[in-house]
Amino acid sequence: MRPFAVAVAFGVACLPFALEFAGRSAWTLAPSSTLGWVALVACAALSFASGGERALKPSVVLATWLPLFALTASADLRAGDERARVVEHALGALAVFAAWSFALDRSRRSPRGATFALVAWGIVALGAPLLVAALTWGAADEAASAGLWLGALSKASPLAWSYDLAARRLDSGWSAWPWAPVGAAALLHGAGSFFFAREARR
Repeated sequence: MRPFAVAVAFGVACLPFALEFAGRSAWTLAPSSTLGWVALVACAALSFASGGERALKPSVVLATWLPLFALTASADLRAGDERARVVEHALGALAVFAAWSFALDRSRRSPRGATFALVAWGIVALGAPLLVAALTWGAADEAASAGLWLGALSKASPLAWSYDLAARRLDSGWSAWPWAPVGAAALLHGAGSFFFAREARR
């Protein structure tokens, strides 16, 4: 990920703590999850990932965000969330962010892999959630739905999962664990490895 994108996203993610420190209680994220907010910003920053020479390694980016994830988890604990649920959500958020960071980095090591990653991110991470929102919220009908296939695709989006976490729409248990977005990242990592190995043999 580009250093500038990491710095900007990190600053945006810290806004709730800065506003609270400044005494702006009206600007708090309650009843939203602070952990979910940070996960949403972190995953959105992946849109600006780059495979260039100046890009930071995924391990470096993850190490940079780890203290902030821990801080936001403690903020949710302070807000009254159950410890087991906070731990589960924190591990899930880290898994989603780490999986997509490594998958995008791997894919961008080859020209075809980079193109595939761009298309996959556009469809899975951005396109599907936006289509679901347009078909449900924009329909102004409580009975409106986006269809099973589009709903399933949207669940694989790291942005959709982190948004649900921020809005406290995730239940504890297996349903809260991000199987779909982590699985999608694993598939993208595999595709990136395939394209990289294929082009290396040429």
